[in-house]
Amino acid sequence: MDAYQDATRRGVSGRARLQEHPFVIALEECSTTPVLGANDVVSEFLSTHNKLDLPINLQVLNGRSRRIRDLEVKYLPSEDETLQRIYRHSGSSVNWFRRPYAKVYLVCCDNLADYKKRARPRLRELIEKNDRLRPGGGGDGDHALSGSSGSAANPLIQLTPWLVLYLQGASNTPQTQQQHKKVFQMIKDDFNSSKYSSTAMYYNSASTGAASGAGLGGNPMAATAHKGKADRVCQLVIKPGNAVDGWEDLSRLLGDCVKISFECRLGAYLSEVRNLALLRRTPGWSFDHFFLVKGSLAHMFEQAHVYEEAVREYYELEVIYTDTLEAGAGDGGAETSGNFGDQDPADEEAFILHPSRKNLRSLCKRNEAGNSGSLKEFDVRQYLFAKRALLMLKEVWAAAEDGAGEQAIRQKRHELARLGQQFISSFTRKLQRHSFRAEFVDKWVFSACLQLASVLTMNGEGEEADDAVGRAGTGDRVLSGILADLYIYCHSKLLKLGATLSLDAKRSRRRQKVSKSMIFASPKAPKGSGGAEESDPMAILDDGACQSFEEELILMETEAAVAAAREAAVMAESAIHDAGEDGEDLRDQPRGSMEPGSSHPEATSLSCLESREGYNLYVLSLAREAAEACRRCGRERQAVQLEANNSDILIQQGEVAQARRLLEQQCRLYFEDGWLQLLADLALPQLVECQLKLGDRPGLLSSLSMWLTMKGELEGAAAQKVDEEAIQSALEDLGGKGECSTASAVDLHGAVRVSRSESGGSDLKVLAQKNDVAVLAFTVDSLFPFPVDVKGAAVMLSKHKGGEEASIAPTEWVYFSRASDTNHLRAFSERLRTGSAPDAFAEAAGRGEGSQIAPGGNVMFAAVLCSEVGKYQPTELTATAYGFQFRCGLGEDSGLLAVSEEEPRVTMAPRKGEIYQLDDQMIAIDVEARGEAFACEIGAFSRGLAFKEAWAIREGDAGPPERLADAGARGGVDSPLYRLGDLRGKATLVLRVEGARKAAPGRRDGALLDCELSYTSGLRRTLARSLALSAVAPFEASVVFHAAAEDRTLVELRVASALPWGVVARSCELTAAGEAVSGLFPSEDLLPARLAPGATLTLLYELQSRECGKLEVELGFDHEKGHGAEPGGAIADWAAAMEASGIWGERQTFRGEVAVPAKGPRAVMSAGGDLRLGEATTLTWRVFDGEIGLGYEVRCEEGLWVLAGQTMGTVGKDGVVALDCIPLESGSLPSPELLLGGEGASGGKVTVKPPGTQTLNLTPVG
Repeated sequence: MDAYQDATRRGVSGRARLQEHPFVIALEECSTTPVLGANDVVSEFLSTHNKLDLPINLQVLNGRSRRIRDLEVKYLPSEDETLQRIYRHSGSSVNWFRRPYAKVYLVCCDNLADYKKRARPRLRELIEKNDRLRPGGGGDGDHALSGSSGSAANPLIQLTPWLVLYLQGASNTPQTQQQHKKVFQMIKDDFNSSKYSSTAMYYNSASTGAASGAGLGGNPMAATAHKGKADRVCQLVIKPGNAVDGWEDLSRLLGDCVKISFECRLGAYLSEVRNLALLRRTPGWSFDHFFLVKGSLAHMFEQAHVYEEAVREYYELEVIYTDTLEAGAGDGGAETSGNFGDQDPADEEAFILHPSRKNLRSLCKRNEAGNSGSLKEFDVRQYLFAKRALLMLKEVWAAAEDGAGEQAIRQKRHELARLGQQFISSFTRKLQRHSFRAEFVDKWVFSACLQLASVLTMNGEGEEADDAVGRAGTGDRVLSGILADLYIYCHSKLLKLGATLSLDAKRSRRRQKVSKSMIFASPKAPKGSGGAEESDPMAILDDGACQSFEEELILMETEAAVAAAREAAVMAESAIHDAGEDGEDLRDQPRGSMEPGSSHPEATSLSCLESREGYNLYVLSLAREAAEACRRCGRERQAVQLEANNSDILIQQGEVAQARRLLEQQCRLYFEDGWLQLLADLALPQLVECQLKLGDRPGLLSSLSMWLTMKGELEGAAAQKVDEEAIQSALEDLGGKGECSTASAVDLHGAVRVSRSESGGSDLKVLAQKNDVAVLAFTVDSLFPFPVDVKGAAVMLSKHKGGEEASIAPTEWVYFSRASDTNHLRAFSERLRTGSAPDAFAEAAGRGEGSQIAPGGNVMFAAVLCSEVGKYQPTELTATAYGFQFRCGLGEDSGLLAVSEEEPRVTMAPRKGEIYQLDDQMIAIDVEARGEAFACEIGAFSRGLAFKEAWAIREGDAGPPERLADAGARGGVDSPLYRLGDLRGKATLVLRVEGARKAAPGRRDGALLDCELSYTSGLRRTLARSLALSAVAPFEASVVFHAAAEDRTLVELRVASALPWGVVARSCELTAAGEAVSGLFPSEDLLPARLAPGATLTLLYELQSRECGKLEVELGFDHEKGHGAEPGGAIADWAAAMEASGIWGERQTFRGEVAVPAKGPRAVMSAGGDLRLGEATTLTWRVFDGEIGLGYEVRCEEGLWVLAGQTMGTVGKDGVVALDCIPLESGSLPSPELLLGGEGASGGKVTVKPPGTQTLNLTPVG
């Protein structure tokens, strides 16, 4: 087919060049010495200067003008046979356009004498002979008009403008040059004079010849008259070296002559055409003559490169022809098939781009001799369209050469393409109305579409287009869409012809079905939109109404187009349509004959029907061309179907791999668009056939998946089209062999459906922290009738960032299980929840479990280590089966995995952050799990400490403390690990510790406790902490001294418990300088005493001297079992641990030292009588060890006492301070205070009783 299209393009380009007939310029020699032929310089100059350089403004219809450049001219000597033949036949209006458009009189002489004697008489004779042909000049001359009466009466045709060209030879001397100048000046004086002005052979650029000549209402020469002299003489100067000067003047004068002739003949032609058109209802009127005259006018426009006006003439000719046919039918000559044309086999090949295929102008000329009525409408309409199409194509080429914009060039191409579509559509209907055979119509349409498509893809000179409409183009979607329609139309007709001629009986009908489906909407389109969307696709394709599918691809000719053409025409009856011939007298050429101007036979598209091989090649080529055009205009769906429809031909030719590729694309489109019946009936079985031949395991799995997905929607025999067992056997037998059709993963479509599981794993994590192992559970429903063993399965997670999908991360572990095996699912789910997920998956893989997708329902567990914070959407499941990778998408309900910043999963902290200086004690560590921690093991280590026992007290557990089992020693460490088990929420770990007596008190680093907690939370993790404990004394001892007399001091010993559990004080001994201090009360009366946490034991001793620097305290005590523990109180955990431990029955000793303060002033207070409310009583303070002149101040709480006396002063020599005091309230009142000096103020406490009783209790004063 490519060869045919290339030949068509070359033929069109050749025919366009053949129609480039230049304007004829007649050359007449006036010298005694011949110039043409004898002077090679002049002959070569004229042969190379055949285009007029200067632009010419030609006046055309209705005052419009066209600026034309590079008009071609052809110089013919007067004795030339071609020119003589033109003169002989120029009397007919059919050949007016062939007449010379100018005469050039050549003069060559060396001096004035030669010019005067020989050249000038001859020149005047020739000019006067030419002038006798002017209007009103009289005489018929040699070129008197002949032919129709209308043309003979038109004087404008006789005008042939002339000019004199002086040929100046090379001058070697100044005298010779001077002679040439004199000769040239004399020629100008002779023939530029006003004598020749009235002949109207020349008029200046300001005159309007065409407008007045076309009017035909007055003297046609009035507008061409020129007052004064006219410039009609020029020269060519031959210089040494054979260089020639003077072309610019000659080109200008020739352009003026051509302009005069063109506009005069245009007026004559318009007059002739109008007269013939007005007379078309006259009996004996011949359309053949009108056809020739109108075509000649169009050809004259074409000579002048005014292609638009030439196209308009052919439009008008088409309308007149249609009107003539209608008039003939109305007079009783009804249209018949014979009048329209014969169904000659030679006419099956269209010639819509070959106007000379049947030379209608030659037929018309013979008809003028009496053979009227031999023109057939079948030939005329194709001829006229061919002429119009070639002109429009030349207009496109001219616009490209002139540098017109890309948009303008595209618009012209679009006009040509739409005109071709309209013509093929309307002419096809004419053939059908005239009962042409269906095979004849199909062949004509096939060849016509192919010819039009070929010419639309060429730039010029027969070359294929390399712009937006060529194969490499991408831009012109409109033209690409038209080309796609043409190729699809052509392809459809060829398939139909193949079925008719038994070239493609097996699959032609099925391919036509698929071809027709390309114009219908997808069955998945919204309902209620009407049309084919609401009908069954197969019913639509089988319906006879689909036979009009091809016509819908072609733009229909409308009445509006005809009306617009009528308005544009010159005459009221004119409309738009086709074109005429170039006037070449060529004989009819049968199909396959020689192309004019070509040495190669004309190609024919119908040769593809002569053999099955040729037919198949054309079917494939047409499908390829149509597909490429569809892709360029955005119709990818049609492109895929067009290519895949011919897969059976490719299979027959052994190109199975290419057929498979095309069928895969077609099946995918059918599947996505919902053409399931077509998919099951044709495309999918054929695809499976190719895949089986190629051993394509991925393709087989994809086809089987597609089949299983749609199988439930098929009915009847269509549901049995694919052999599932054969595919299964092929997959298993091929193993690692066979060819893979694609490197990408195979899409399982709906054969395996994956969604979020609502059971079995519903409590697995969807919210996770960084470095967590998130376990997701999915339901996997498999439609495969056999189990599929998979490897390397992973669920792909798409990470979202600000609404945009970012990185894709796979899960690291996947496990499959049958949904019906609930016990196994429950066990594995619990194992994942409470243990290490990687270990659980590894153990299952070691047992050969979890790698098979069973038919029916399955549950899939997928785990991923969350390494980055963000939100992750499960998108698809990927795995490897049968040696290649497959994929299946996840629905929108697949859930979302949210990973947040990592927070401490488990925390550890000491209960008080302290360790006591005891040989045997308890320490508590608070442990909290945020979430769940499984299989916890905890241990502690510190240098110098020994850990004996451990108990756990869990939050919310009302039972006794849980003694933890020993999990064994850690490597290199003496201290054991204790099994804490599963941890939820908070727990307190209580450890029994020995060896803390020597810890340095008051230092934060007194004991560094290294704790380690191992637990499982998706992964096995270890939390290690170094806890800094402050070493503190278990008891705090303090003393208060009371001056009882000058030589006797009472010592108040206070011992406060710092332990968090209760103790029993068994003994207490106070020594000073190694000697025991006697107590005021026997110890047996006070001890043993129970001390709750924070309680204080107070004992009184009498000290005779304060000369010692310190006092030593030794306290013997026991840990008490549960003393001081209230249910839910702060020491409940300690009490519970003490209850469970054996530490509570062992005696311990605490030793400490108390510093004795330095000796200073002391005072003893006494009351002078009973204290009664509202009565004055004297309070006396006796001061000891004070210096004389020691200052004092007495204070009391306002509102309780009234003081009378000197409340501030100095202590006298007697050391006594006395004041009267009146108590204002009854009860126990704080006594007034005596402040001595700056420090060492003394005070007391007086208890005031109601009247009748009084008691004085003294509190420490110093």
